This record gives sequence, C-alpha cells and structure tokens, in this order.
Amino acid sequence: MLACGVPLPTEPALSALPACMDSTAVLEAARDRLHRVDPAERECWREARLIEALYHPGRYARMVYALLRNPATPTDRAWPEEQLLALFTPLRATMSRRGDVLRIAGHDVEAYCFPNDRRLRGLRTFARRDRVLETWRSWSGGSGEQVDEDTLQRKLVRYVPEQKCVVRVRAEWSSTTGGAVVTRRVAVRSSPTAGCQRLERRHRQVCGRVGGGASGFVVPGVVGFNPRRGLLALEWLRGDTLVEALRRGDEFEVMTRVVRALREFHGMTIPDLAELTGVGLVNSVADALTDLTATCPDLHEPLSILAEGLPRGLAGMESGPPVTLHNDLHGNQVTVKKNRVAILDLERLAVGAADIDVANLATQLHMLGVRPDHDVDAVTADRWRGALLACWKDASRCEWNPARFHLLAARSRLELARGILRHLRPWWQPFVAECVTRAVDDLIRAASREEVA
Repeated sequence: MLACGVPLPTEPALSALPACMDSTAVLEAARDRLHRVDPAERECWREARLIEALYHPGRYARMVYALLRNPATPTDRAWPEEQLLALFTPLRATMSRRGDVLRIAGHDVEAYCFPNDRRLRGLRTFARRDRVLETWRSWSGGSGEQVDEDTLQRKLVRYVPEQKCVVRVRAEWSSTTGGAVVTRRVAVRSSPTAGCQRLERRHRQVCGRVGGGASGFVVPGVVGFNPRRGLLALEWLRGDTLVEALRRGDEFEVMTRVVRALREFHGMTIPDLAELTGVGLVNSVADALTDLTATCPDLHEPLSILAEGLPRGLAGMESGPPVTLHNDLHGNQVTVKKNRVAILDLERLAVGAADIDVANLATQLHMLGVRPDHDVDAVTADRWRGALLACWKDASRCEWNPARFHLLAARSRLELARGILRHLRPWWQPFVAECVTRAVDDLIRAASREEVA
C-alpha cells in the first residue's frame, strides 16, 4: 500500500515511482541499508511516513519521509524528534557523496538523511539545540536579554525539496537585569543563498514602507540573516489564517480588512521588481499545461480547449495599472489578529495588474470547497469568494473588468492544479480534473464578459 494512499502518474521516465514510494518497502530498505545512520537507531524505526514530494513530470521525483520510532508522532514534530529521509528517483549518474543508494522494490534510489539537500544545508545549524541557541543569541546581538534554554522548542513548518525549509523556533527570553519574561518566536527559513538574499532584501524594503495605516497591514520583520548558510530568520506573527478568521468572524468585515491591507500592499513602490506582463502570464499557463497534459491524458479535450483559447485571451486582454504584486496570494499567506492583517512570504513579488492577486486569492478560496484537506463546503467557499470580490469592487478605484478576471482565474486554477500535482497530494487526480473543468468555464465566461456569479 502506498504511503498516504497517493495515486501516482504513470509515465515511462518514472515507471519505478509507485514501487519506490511504497512505505513498507522504504522502511525495510532504510532499516537494512541506510549506512550513514547508526544500526541501533535504524532498528527503532517503526514507520516511514511520506510528508512531502516534488515531482517533475518526465524527469524525476524527490520524496521526503519521516522515519518514526513512534508512529503517533505528529508530522510537525517529525523533525527534530525523528529522522527525515529524502529519496531521489531515478538514480543520477553523478550523485552527492553524502547520499546512499538504496535498493527499493528492485530499483536503485538515491537516499539522503535530512537536511542533506545540498540547497538547504544551512539548516544543519538547527539540528542541535546548542547551535540553535548560539545562532539565536548572535542574532539578538547586544539586546541585554538572555534565553531560557529549557524552553527551546523547534517545529517543522514546511519542507519543499530543493527549494526551502521553514522551521519555527520558540523560547522564553528575559532581561539580564530582571523583568518580565517574553516568549519569542521566529520562523527560520533555509534556502539557496541567492533566494535567501533576495527575500531578506524584500522584507526590509517592504517593512520600511509599511506606514501603520488604518488597515493594520504588517509584514514579518527580519530577526537574523546568514547569507553564507542560506538562513533567514523572520518574526513569527501569530494570528488566525484567513480561513480561520472567516470561520470565526463576519466574512464581510474580515474581507474588508484584508482588501484594505492588500490595497496598501499594492500601493507600495519597491525597486527592481520584475514585471509580470501578458507574456509572463502566457508562459506560466504553457508550463502548467505541459505538465498537466503529460500526466493527465484523460483530460486531453478540456486541456486542448484551454491551450487554444487561454494564451490568446491573456495576450490580448487589457491590463490594469501596474502595482506591486504579492503574486502568490492564498489563505495561508494572510493572517488576522485583532486589528492587524499580516501578509507573508514575499519571495515572488512582481509588478503587474492588481487583478492578478485578486483573481489568485479568489480562486484559492473558491477551490477550498473541493479540497479534502480543508473542511470547507462548496457553498461556504463560494460565499467567501463573493465577499472578497464585493469588498474589492467597493474599495478599488480601478474599473472592474469581468472578462479579465475570468481569464486570470482560469490561469490561477491551472497553476493551482499543477502545484497540487507536483506535490503529489493524495487527492490530486479529482482536484486537478475539477480545476481544469472550472478553468474551461472561466474561459467561456471571459468570452461572453459574464459577471462573476
């Protein structure tokens, strides 16, 4: 039985993938042949749990497993309490010396103990408590505070093979001269050096332009930075995710605050941002269609309709005034707490029409109704999307263009489908099919300039 019950694509280049992802086979191979780990520790492993994957159609796949001594361990505690194992298939001609070759179900697979992902090596600093404390103290500088070592906690937030890893570090700090004890939390991100430097610069630029207006808009500030190791520590801004806030509060009130924050975000001027033009939109659609076509032959007809009509529509549509875009806006990128709205994860900032962010967030909310990992019914998801768009139309000074919105929504659905596919979510097949079906509907509505329902 496959870990997490993932239905896998079938393609010649990755014909070994289903066998190599079988959790029982992975556990057996790791216990027997993962020579870089002490045999006594290997004997204690009881479960191999798939926690993340990155799948490149036609090329390769990288899967990350937690090797658990206690199968009851929550996934977000799988590191540092347990060992993480990254598998890479097919085997490359030139693999890292840090890797082992495991034979799984008759196939050779590269295996790396976390965090030996060569792009994320800086996170080794956080594998030992003493080094975490040393690094955090160095970031605090001469603040006159000391950390209570016994209160240190580490939690895995996100691990995307080859791209980034985010861990939350929490501890209690107090003044060396006495006084109140303060709990501090930071999100420590490990990524390739160039991306780490770019993100640090963006956070400082945006923080310097946040004016404390009526929207309560904030972004996480920079706590520490080590470009050589590819480490960036940001404030951990506590609050409800957008979905949690919508569940708990009045949806129009919540959306009004979110729209105000987004408009303030759009109004900033950030230097050196790439422009997201019609050509860029068309290219992103082409990339998504290529991957979806390669892995979903049963969707050939609707994908062909989109391949013919959507690029032409995007290339020919009127573009709104250029603004600073977040360019990856979804419910987990927005948190709400009292009078504060935080916008997170600034790595994809660009310049383009504001509708791009609005269409992306609206589409993400709309698709929650068919995502089994969110307990949101279709009626509620549709209502949340409607509240967002109503508040945006109310607050925006730009002319509302239904045709442009539908074209951008179709693009967002394809990008979302591709992302769910590439991360091999267990429910990717029906979700991708629904995204494609709704994207075709968006294309039809764009042609008729139909208003959003």
